[in-house]
Amino acid sequence: MSSYQLTKIQRDTLDFIIEFYRKKSYTPTLTEIAKNFGISIRAAYDRVSALIRKGYIEREKGARTIKILELDLDSESHIPLLGKISAGIPLMAEENIETYIPIRKEYFPAGEYFSLKVIGDSMINAGIIEGDILVVRQQNYAQNGEIVVAMFEGETTVKRIFFENKMVVLQPENPKYERMIKRYVSILGKVEGLIRRY
Repeated sequence: MSSYQLTKIQRDTLDFIIEFYRKKSYTPTLTEIAKNFGISIRAAYDRVSALIRKGYIEREKGARTIKILELDLDSESHIPLLGKISAGIPLMAEENIETYIPIRKEYFPAGEYFSLKVIGDSMINAGIIEGDILVVRQQNYAQNGEIVVAMFEGETTVKRIFFENKMVVLQPENPKYERMIKRYVSILGKVEGLIRRY
């Protein structure tokens, strides 16, 4: 499928179209989409048009005009792209989700995933640069030397983690930055890969 990012509304609409097709072997009409979401037919048309522009579906002649492109439901997954994560708000809360991005399942081990956009250059020597989108496996543990997304004092950071003398060390991969030593941090996930656009 297309690699264009979807908003939550667009993702929900595409999920509905795919699930409808799975159950009935044909795609829904604009009227059925509008009824499912409690919106006008014009609003349903706008949602479908956005999915067409982003390359996820096409419109054909006939009453049921929607065609799902490159339908390969078992090989692709969409994961949330999170914005600023605040302490006290659940990781996957709607406030944190900016959009959804597609990933190929075969590239990543089983598990729940989210993604974050990199800001800054503290991990540049690990091949992580500003603007990269990190693919993160959601988990609350890590081994020495793994790159993780961690939270402390309400701030979220990406660093290599070490456990030394009952303390947690968050090590940057750029000599311009000093390592952070904390008694406790909350591990949100382990970095499994990244997406980069030039």
